[in-house]
Amino acid sequence: MKFYLTLVLFLSIHSQLTANWVRAKGETLLNFNISTLGSDQYYNPAGNKVKITKFREFNADVYAEYGVTERFTTGLYFPYLKSLSWDAVPLTNTAASTYTGIGDLSLIERYQFASWKNMVFSAEMIFGIPTGNSTEPNLLLTGDGEFNFLPRLSAGIGLGVINGYSIIYSGFNKRTRGFSDEFHAGIELGATVWPKTVILTLRSQVVQSLKNGDSVATSNSALVANNISFVSLSVGSIVTITPSMGMLLNVTTAFLAKNIIASLNYSAGYYIKF
Repeated sequence: MKFYLTLVLFLSIHSQLTANWVRAKGETLLNFNISTLGSDQYYNPAGNKVKITKFREFNADVYAEYGVTERFTTGLYFPYLKSLSWDAVPLTNTAASTYTGIGDLSLIERYQFASWKNMVFSAEMIFGIPTGNSTEPNLLLTGDGEFNFLPRLSAGIGLGVINGYSIIYSGFNKRTRGFSDEFHAGIELGATVWPKTVILTLRSQVVQSLKNGDSVATSNSALVANNISFVSLSVGSIVTITPSMGMLLNVTTAFLAKNIIASLNYSAGYYIKF
C-alpha cells in the first residue's frame, strides 16, 4: 500500500478525524490534504541509515466517509496526485527524473459493535486497491501493485479531565504479490488546549513485518520495499473554524525502522462535515 510514510500519514489523518467513532446516519465528512517529504537517507534492512540519491514526494489526497446507519460508516481514501522525483547525480552522469500520477486507493468500512459508558468499540476493514503505477521505469512508483486487506479492532474512550479522547487499536495487514504480512498496533491521545477550538493530538503506530514473503522488494524499488518495520510518531492539531469545518496540521516521523525512506512527513488539510 504505497510508500510507508504516506501510509502512516493516511492512518494518522484517518484516526485524527474519525478515531473509532462512526458518522451519524446520513452525515458526510470530507478531508482534503496535502503532504510532502524529502530525504537522501534510507533505513536499510539492518535498520541503519544509508545514503541514497535525494528523493522528494508531494501528495494531494481526499478522504471521505459517510454514515450509512447509526453504527456503520463507509469511507474512501484517494491520493489523486503523487509527484515524485530523484535528484541528478553529476558524478555518474545520471539525470534527474520525475513522475506524477495517482496513488493506491483505499476503501474503509467501520462498524461500532459496542459501547459502554464513555467507551466505544469498533471493527474496521481497510481494503488497499492497486490503482497507482508500480512499473514506472525510473522506480518512481506511486503504488506497489498489490491488493491488501487490513482488519482492525479499536477501543476509544472520552477523557473528560482534559476534554479529549484516547484510542488504542491493533490489526493484521494481509498483503499479496509476495509482500510479507504485517502486524499493526497504535495508540492516540487528543486533548483540548483551547476551548472548542484547538485539539492537540499525539499518535504512535507500530508496524512489524512477519517476514513471510519474498526476501527482496517485489517491485525492485527501495521506495516500495518488502519486510518493512517501524515505529512512527505523529504530532498534530485539529483547529475548529466552525462546528462543521476545520483545519489539520501534522508532522510524522519513523524510527526503529527498516526498509523505508528516512524522512519527516509534513501535512496540512481542511475538513468539512454536512
